[in-house]
Amino acid sequence: MIVEPRDAATIILVRNRMDSKSEGIEVLMVLRNSKSDFVPGSHVFPGGGLENEDCSPEMESLCSGMDRQGAAHILGDLSAVERALGMWVAGIRETFEEVGLMMASRNDGSIVSITTDEEVQRFREYRRALREGAFTFYDLLMEENLTLPVRRLHYFSRWITPELSPIRYDTRFFIAE
Repeated sequence: MIVEPRDAATIILVRNRMDSKSEGIEVLMVLRNSKSDFVPGSHVFPGGGLENEDCSPEMESLCSGMDRQGAAHILGDLSAVERALGMWVAGIRETFEEVGLMMASRNDGSIVSITTDEEVQRFREYRRALREGAFTFYDLLMEENLTLPVRRLHYFSRWITPELSPIRYDTRFFIAE
């Protein structure tokens, strides 16, 4: 039996090497739990499944630099235009949930930087509440008065898990610095 793939998004995060003695880039990957149902023990980019909230008009209102039509034009292969921008949102949300990196902007346009002990604790609590389903990503953005700078994510590729796999994803890959 062929399993229908679930829409998903992942972000390839790169940065210039922090070591000034050599040139190049660093790429963020996470090690999946050895007990995970999907690719256990593998190094992967942060990401995961698209959720309905990622595609909501309310979430779209918190995205800067792109709308649904623009996202659908870039993807070009998504059957439902209303889900297109959700791919960018899902990648950002999953990156926060999985590694604690919040790709968001404050009202003044500055990128969120979680640096103080109070901020670290507050955002750690948000991650816990998201994992437990006690809070939504939209709630977090509203609480902190944040927007998602989706224009910083560049569409890279689409991969679909092979038909023989018992768990399948139709994943859009994005790249961001």
